[in-house]
Amino acid sequence: MLFAAFGKRLSTKSLIWFVGAAALALAACATAGWLGFGIEVDKRGVLGGGPSWETFGAGVLRVGFSFFAGVLIYRFYESMRLPPASLGSAVAAFAVVTGVLAPGFSANFELPATLFSVIVIFPLAIMICARFDPPKGVLTNTMRTLGLLSYGMYVLQGVTFYAVEVCARHFGIQSVLIGLFAMPVVAAIAYAATVFVDLPVRRWMKQAL
Repeated sequence: MLFAAFGKRLSTKSLIWFVGAAALALAACATAGWLGFGIEVDKRGVLGGGPSWETFGAGVLRVGFSFFAGVLIYRFYESMRLPPASLGSAVAAFAVVTGVLAPGFSANFELPATLFSVIVIFPLAIMICARFDPPKGVLTNTMRTLGLLSYGMYVLQGVTFYAVEVCARHFGIQSVLIGLFAMPVVAAIAYAATVFVDLPVRRWMKQAL
């Protein structure tokens, strides 16, 4: 709500300064263990935090960086008018991100490698993939649907997975299949929230502002 009211009036230069300061603050707090960073390392990784009161500060800082970094990427996307990315570039960017996420890092390098990935690699990969125009057909429709659901899935996946886990424990179920079952549940809830809540609210806000 605050961004809808004030954030859109920020200049691109102000956004650059804000995102840069948020990135430095993220690195400093994660390294020093401030604001709740480090409490949930075993469950959520070195940059995990936010769902509980003791890690709430970490969540605020994470969102402060990632949300406005996304806005800045969109500003660049609109203003720089770069040529479309090739299929090879998009596949390479996706492969790099997959390679970063898949194996994990050794304990000595986990924090710096994760910070570099979050602050540098992921934004660059998003900028590249955002400029890739997939061939028309099933692939395009699939990517559009995933894009539509992505934010809802991001927001709702934590509480949905937790609810499924609690239900599974209640019935004495212990299996990795619980996660596979939770994925379509998250997608269905995200679709309903997007279509019936998010999109109508955004239309109303655009008209009001």
